[in-house]
Amino acid sequence: MAKNGLLIGAIDDTEYSNLKSLLSEIFGNENYVGTIASEVNPAGQNIRPNVPARSHDYFHIYAKDIDAIDMILRLLTKEERDQYKEKDEKGNFYWDNLRRRGGNSRPTDRPKQWFPLFIKGKDVRVPEMTWDDVSQKWIVKEEPLNGELEVWPVDPKGENRIWRVNSVGARRAINDGEISVIEKAGRQEVSKKSRS
Repeated sequence: MAKNGLLIGAIDDTEYSNLKSLLSEIFGNENYVGTIASEVNPAGQNIRPNVPARSHDYFHIYAKDIDAIDMILRLLTKEERDQYKEKDEKGNFYWDNLRRRGGNSRPTDRPKQWFPLFIKGKDVRVPEMTWDDVSQKWIVKEEPLNGELEVWPVDPKGENRIWRVNSVGARRAINDGEISVIEKAGRQEVSKKSRS
């Protein structure tokens, strides 16, 4: 499978969890993209009495390397396209919070995306890190430089989340000018350029 390849496995309710467990074992939880439920039989199929008729299958999606994929799931609506008001040499973009939201957004879901960024003014720095098999957590080897602020992906409710990229992806995006600190709605946010 190519580094930017995806595997989509379709299955019904009967073996749904078994297939997901098997794919997680093969590809790793960190490469889980998502699961889509799709209606395959509008009339439904009654398999057992006193059980609702099932009309859908599940499509589990896993990446070979989640940081290497580039998926466009659907065309954007006009309202969505209108968000991409800023432009650089690569094209239109808008600044979107780097902190991941929704499902699979906790450190336990994707531990490699739980790390601090060091910020001074508009400079963002990613620390060097190692994986410690004993403690099973990221260990920061470098302390913030004088005047830098250590920023973790914690949401407004104080819950630990993760960044939308791992430390390698963050370092690359920072070097490319794709991650910065911007002011949005009166507060500063670590944000990444989102492209149409």
